[in-house]
Amino acid sequence: MADTGPENCLPDGGTFMERRSIRKAWPLWLVTAMIVVAGLIVGVSCAVGLGDTNTPTAAPTTGDTSAPNTETAETRHTVAFGIPYVDRLNRIVERPANAEGEPLQQQRSDWSPGDPVVFDDVMLQETKYGVLPFSAKHGPWEISECRAEGYSRTPMGAVIAALHLDFRWSGCRSETAHRELAETQIIASESELDERLAVPRDQLEQYLARVIEGSAPEAVRVISFRPDFVTFEAAIPGPSSLWGVARVTVVWKDGGWKYLPSRATTQDHISDISGWVRLQ
Repeated sequence: MADTGPENCLPDGGTFMERRSIRKAWPLWLVTAMIVVAGLIVGVSCAVGLGDTNTPTAAPTTGDTSAPNTETAETRHTVAFGIPYVDRLNRIVERPANAEGEPLQQQRSDWSPGDPVVFDDVMLQETKYGVLPFSAKHGPWEISECRAEGYSRTPMGAVIAALHLDFRWSGCRSETAHRELAETQIIASESELDERLAVPRDQLEQYLARVIEGSAPEAVRVISFRPDFVTFEAAIPGPSSLWGVARVTVVWKDGGWKYLPSRATTQDHISDISGWVRLQ
């Protein structure tokens, strides 16, 4: 396997430290998950972790749909994006002119209960928070400072929302926007947020210096879906054909998906992701 250490993780050959400063506000309830995954990858490859929680399985139900707008996708792409690149997982990654990311022309989702979970229209974009998925059918459809909102009430919308909430909360440099994001899109008490923020920055930076700044997982597996509750697992690539696995939960509240952190620390790694759904 070719060396994919931190000096080679970026598409243009630049180092992580040269391209961007380390994120100062990592989603601290996810640090344990990240460090466990790092045990598979330090010095060999790059990865990013997600949160972990344990939930019961529930039966799928219906998803929301929304009407499309009239903007031409081809015209928007020409204006809004630069030259794309291919990442280390051979996925095409677009470079939006807006570092927050560029929402796609909204389309109606025809997903129904019993349909497979498929990310058939995902565009990966390199944002200032990391490489994140965008979908015309499943969102996000609204972008502002540190925030991405507007998702379908489907398993795909829940997964995409969780990734955006994770990375955007972690990378938000604005103290005001960071706190607003935590209070409106994350289900946690004030004391829990303060506790997470108290983790020593030097410990985080020593770890983050070894990994790429935020790359969407290679594949996901939905464990449980209800209209108001979704749990999924994300496969994070490591060395020697191994993947770290992190479990994530989001809940539907006040018209959108909210991130539900957990104190659970159980992590795992696997050698096969057959049957998992790739983001691209």
